[in-house]
Amino acid sequence: DRDYSPWGIGESSAIIEIRFKGETETGTFFTNGVLLLIGNKAPDGNSYYGMSDQEGISQPVLLLPADWVETLLALYDDIPYANGN
Repeated sequence: DRDYSPWGIGESSAIIEIRFKGETETGTFFTNGVLLLIGNKAPDGNSYYGMSDQEGISQPVLLLPADWVETLLALYDDIPYANGN
C-alpha cells in the first residue's frame, strides 16, 4: 500500500460518494458509484487533494475544486431542507 499521508489522505479522510446510473450492453440498468477520499487543501487554496477508494496498481492523487468540496461537505452540517408548502 502506498502512503498518501503527504496529501492528508488516510483512514480518517472525509469521503464524498458519487452515484450514477449505468446500462449494460444487454440493456440492464444499474446504479454504480465511486467514493472520493478528501485530503488536505492544496497550498494554492483553490483545490483539495483527493483520490478514489478503488484498489489499483497506480492510484493518482486528484486536485478537486475547493468550492465544490466545501459545498458538499457543508451539506452534512447545514442541510438545506425545502419548505413544505
